[in-house]
Amino acid sequence: MWAAAGADEDAARLAMDYPDAGAYVLSLRLHPRERVRWLESGLAAARRLGERGAEGAHLGNLGLACKDLGEPHKAIGFYEQVLAVFREIGDRRGEGNALGNLGNAWNDLGEPHKAIAFYEQQLVIVRTIGDRRGEAIALFNLGEALESLGDPATARGHMQQALALFESLESPHAETARDWLARHP
Repeated sequence: MWAAAGADEDAARLAMDYPDAGAYVLSLRLHPRERVRWLESGLAAARRLGERGAEGAHLGNLGLACKDLGEPHKAIGFYEQVLAVFREIGDRRGEGNALGNLGNAWNDLGEPHKAIAFYEQQLVIVRTIGDRRGEAIALFNLGEALESLGDPATARGHMQQALALFESLESPHAETARDWLARHP
């Protein structure tokens, strides 16, 4: 935390890079509130250094930490900031991820119509950039949201497309899609 506030640029870079480089380990080892402290430090350093991509990554991870804390509205606020950053710098993959996270947050809040709007935007982007894993995830999430709205036929079609992509990528998520399809004949 001290490194982000210090005058030393190397220390600020360390504060900026560490929470991102260690994101997966931090999410396993630290309580979300402690992760928030690390991420806020990284965010402050990224802003100080003018590193917009790192700023977006920290904002996204802050949103995920808030989701883990059961604070979906706060998570949405971070995801909206992420979306703005990635749109500003032209990071289409980051934009797609932010849209997917917004969809997940709205779906968690029981707002599948809003979720679907974000998933559909995500799907356009991931298809445009050729992100097959992102496409499979967007299709899966769309399927779940559509099913919750009472549109099982369309939901099943999306889930079948997701399964085919997951299988082609040899993703462990294929099993989850197969299970969903078995529960929704």
